[in-house]
Amino acid sequence: MGTFTDQCVKKIRDDYSSVRSETDYVHHKELLALMLGDAWNKLSEPARACLVSAKMTFGALANLKNAVDYSGVCILVTKAVEYELFMRFFSDYVVHVTSRHPIEVEGAKWPPEIVDAVERRGVRTYSVKQGKKITLGSYPFILGAFPTKTDKPSAVADREKNWTAFLEYAKERLFDAKYDDEDIQLMMLDYADSIDRIVNKYRNPSAHRNAITMQSASDCFAYVVEVQQVLRKMLDSFRY
Repeated sequence: MGTFTDQCVKKIRDDYSSVRSETDYVHHKELLALMLGDAWNKLSEPARACLVSAKMTFGALANLKNAVDYSGVCILVTKAVEYELFMRFFSDYVVHVTSRHPIEVEGAKWPPEIVDAVERRGVRTYSVKQGKKITLGSYPFILGAFPTKTDKPSAVADREKNWTAFLEYAKERLFDAKYDDEDIQLMMLDYADSIDRIVNKYRNPSAHRNAITMQSASDCFAYVVEVQQVLRKMLDSFRY
């Protein structure tokens, strides 16, 4: 995951440490646990901390309306999503693929989106893509859910390889056993669209020079946690 957003998250937490209290923290944490239900228990501690910090940051700024920038809220909310997807859509996925195809001898069988290939003197070697190269926007492509930007046979073949490999992992390790193949494929497509929306509507604007309004920050939280509950929907469909 990107170090830039890690630095932003740390700065936001440091900046608003003075407005926190243990009572506020417990209050927001309990509200989030209530909203997310069983999904709260599947969240990693860093993701929980991001969501609680986002709620507390929003509350600290709310009285100022649009006199301030709410980018920090969106960065924290989307970072929580990124923590959960990095674990399930990359780290654990790499472990699964490694168990099937040791990269030192079967790197050519790996899904292209999670592997780097280097060719020297006619010999191609493979290595797992570094985690810092994986961004929130990488996941729709890791899933193989988006059409290729070109009709070149090699690009189409890579996309199919990504889709097939992730689907195998999703069925065997990731999604609840109650779902059949068709359910899982539809959810993969749906989740890819949701991630793309989070990236383009909330993450990218907040991480760059755009000022985020109070309403946009509220919309971000509503989409991910409170109303559409994209994060809860994802976690509820996963085994862990």
